Amino acid sequence: MTKKKVTKTKKQASTVKSVPEINDLKKLGILIIVIVLILAVIYLCTAKFEHPDDSDIFNNSLQTAKIQYKEIMIGTIFQQGNGDYYVLVIDDKDPFADMLTKAAETYQEQEHKVKLYTVDLNNIFNKSSKAKKSNFEKDNLKFKGNTLLTIKDKEIIETIEDSTKINNKLSELNK
Repeated sequence: MTKKKVTKTKKQASTVKSVPEINDLKKLGILIIVIVLILAVIYLCTAKFEHPDDSDIFNNSLQTAKIQYKEIMIGTIFQQGNGDYYVLVIDDKDPFADMLTKAAETYQEQEHKVKLYTVDLNNIFNKSSKAKKSNFEKDNLKFKGNTLLTIKDKEIIETIEDSTKINNKLSELNK
């Protein structure tokens, strides 16, 4: 008789152990759900404060990236196709840079047969072409500052390095 009682108590003990394990799992599940809900509320509040103008923060449509072809790198100066075009190299640390940038934008806004491209001389990809003395050899272009290049059939046919003369030339072209 005692053997049967011992066996029954072992079975009851194993059943008793599983009930606390289930309660622990329920508690863990509830805790995870509460944490996820708290994080969701924090995210929604943060998103609303970061973008107060958006009425619906979930339906922000993706904006299509626009590729602009007006500003180019020095390495692509001769890759703009055949024909005639201008390239304005601007050193934005130069006091005339803003004036030349505005003149270039005015030219680019209008429809002209001859395109104008700009190059930012202080762009990280162009810094190696900044020098104390300009060099207009195709394989080793160097610029000391603001420069307007006239290119015809992938050859430089005219260079202007004086900012005032560049501005005058752009003004003349805008007429």
